[in-house]
Amino acid sequence: MKVSHEVPLELLEESRTFNDYDYALLHLKSNEKYWNFYKKSLKEGRQVLLDNSAFELGDAMSNDALAEGVEDLKPTWFVVPDALNDAEKTMSRFESWLKDYGTKYKGSIGVVQGSNIDEMTKCYVYMASHASKIAIPCEIVSVYKEMFDETLPLLQRQWMGRTFFILHLMKEGVWRYDMPHHLLGATQVKEFTNPIYKMKCFDTVDTSNPIVTGIQGLQYEKFGLEEKPKVKLAELLNINLNVYQKETILHNVKTFKEIVG
Repeated sequence: MKVSHEVPLELLEESRTFNDYDYALLHLKSNEKYWNFYKKSLKEGRQVLLDNSAFELGDAMSNDALAEGVEDLKPTWFVVPDALNDAEKTMSRFESWLKDYGTKYKGSIGVVQGSNIDEMTKCYVYMASHASKIAIPCEIVSVYKEMFDETLPLLQRQWMGRTFFILHLMKEGVWRYDMPHHLLGATQVKEFTNPIYKMKCFDTVDTSNPIVTGIQGLQYEKFGLEEKPKVKLAELLNINLNVYQKETILHNVKTFKEIVG
């Protein structure tokens, strides 16, 4: 599985040494240094995934804004606007994208959303029939929180919930082994010790966790950390890093990669 970690501007160039592909956020398009980095990556033959910034903004940017970004950047993959925890609205937005732009742009990613397992399953089946790649989020899906006893830490319930949902799809016989899947975010790296994530259908994963924890001086242990900073990487884009922060980031990134394999 290919891994990408969002990084501050200061680490963009260096990130190519540890990121398997590059992950861009649509709402940062106006930042010239940021946007030009991804254009350069594509020219150098690297894969770039353009996200619609729903996690950062609380809702996805519009079809037109995404189309403008895709037209300008020409990414390998792009995330079609979705709606957090809402399967019907997410599917409706995908339909709207198809109505507005059809198959003009190649590399669409459909996100699985919903407020319960049945809704998420319905959304997954829809995306498997309409998108080029399927994305399964982690912490932004509220249903994961209710799958397990509340005595378990929230972060653990979230990554266990995503794994449970994937296994549920396999059990129901609707999992698409022939399609590439993207894992949107990660709360704890120990999620990827599960052998299912070694399957080829799991193509890519993104998470800023090793970077943000490194910025905060939190060093990964053997299986990462039990905590997750609340701050988003996009809020730390212009930070100036000291030597210890850089060393901790590189340690965390190395540990994450060793676990994912």
